[in-house]
Amino acid sequence: MADINLEVEERSKGGRHTRNQLARRGQIPGVVYGREIGSMSLAVDAGEIKKIIKNFGTSKLIDLRIKGDDKNTHRVMIRDLQHDPLRNEITHVDFQKVSMADKIKTTAKIKLVGKPDLPGGVTVQHQLWTVDIECLPAAIPESITVDISSLKEGEAVHVADLDLPEGVKVTTDPGAVVALAAYTRPAEPETVSKEAEEAAENKEAVHQEEA
Repeated sequence: MADINLEVEERSKGGRHTRNQLARRGQIPGVVYGREIGSMSLAVDAGEIKKIIKNFGTSKLIDLRIKGDDKNTHRVMIRDLQHDPLRNEITHVDFQKVSMADKIKTTAKIKLVGKPDLPGGVTVQHQLWTVDIECLPAAIPESITVDISSLKEGEAVHVADLDLPEGVKVTTDPGAVVALAAYTRPAEPETVSKEAEEAAENKEAVHQEEA
């Protein structure tokens, strides 16, 4: 069984009127699709799906149960999310039914561990937070751990250096930098144009004359 359980309702397809009805019940539209089940329109509890994404992200297996169908549970993953551009609220979710015997493409988080001995001013810059992976659903890792305790000034960890769990293949560019030990560049002071300086001086001169 997956770590996450979600009950949804089957719904009829509809437009804005249907979305408004769902919103009044605290739900959003969704769809689940797969080779065995085709495509099915769903009503999904908005609070539950937000909680799942906050706690687990979008790369975890979910046991999806259709309300009223206690015999069938669908093993799915979140494949797409749509958001309202103004409120940043989820407005639609796509689930894909997966086969435990077929490899899938998804993402895995990068987790840095360890504290390297670096000179003052040199810090570890975490540059890549996720990588694309391909594996069987049961082999999806919680995260890929990178030990940076031996990292020296000027050294970098690349995707090709990752210690991968058995059965997991990374499809991200192997040359991409995951973490880099480098000096933190101080923020450059803002430059004021000559025109702005002259305008400020003229304004100050006017104030002195009025005084």
